[in-house]
Amino acid sequence: MILQDVFDEIKNLTGKEDDEIDDDESKILDAINRAQKIIATTVFPIRNSVTVTQEMSGAVHQHDLSTLFSGKYMGIDKIVRIHDEKYYADVGYALEGGKYLVLPDLPGTFTIYYSMKPTKYTADTNKETTEIELSENVSTLLPIYAAYFYQLNDDNELATALQNYYEDVKKEILSHMDEAKAPEREIIYGL
Repeated sequence: MILQDVFDEIKNLTGKEDDEIDDDESKILDAINRAQKIIATTVFPIRNSVTVTQEMSGAVHQHDLSTLFSGKYMGIDKIVRIHDEKYYADVGYALEGGKYLVLPDLPGTFTIYYSMKPTKYTADTNKETTEIELSENVSTLLPIYAAYFYQLNDDNELATALQNYYEDVKKEILSHMDEAKAPEREIIYGL
């Protein structure tokens, strides 16, 4: 789903005309940003991963969080390690001062799965090419919830109907979500 699709759906949900949508672009972008942040933190996070390869060195392996995650880090979900074709789940790690990730002095490729902050859309954002970061599973919630925030102080009756619609769709989506299945491998827990 691209950002323009969200604008189009908000227009459909609210019954607004094109010129009203154009005039309210800043207000709609604020509503989209607010809705996306809430969905990403309370319904289904935006997930990503980075890979770090390291050798045993006898020293601490410290990684700057802002560099590693490009400033979009919200929290680490899990870290796995692959070494000598073996898969190690739940690798231990430490966070130092909220600035550094410290990995154990072990060789291999570490994949760090993390939740990330959603992109904040502005008037400079290209609506025609910008993809929404929310998972496909929950992206349909974004225009509904954004339309709710857009109408919140202008038309409380419509806002209430949109809030109820959002809650119904969210409940339906969450009732059908399946955990993604990892490929079958030999899994060794711990280090």
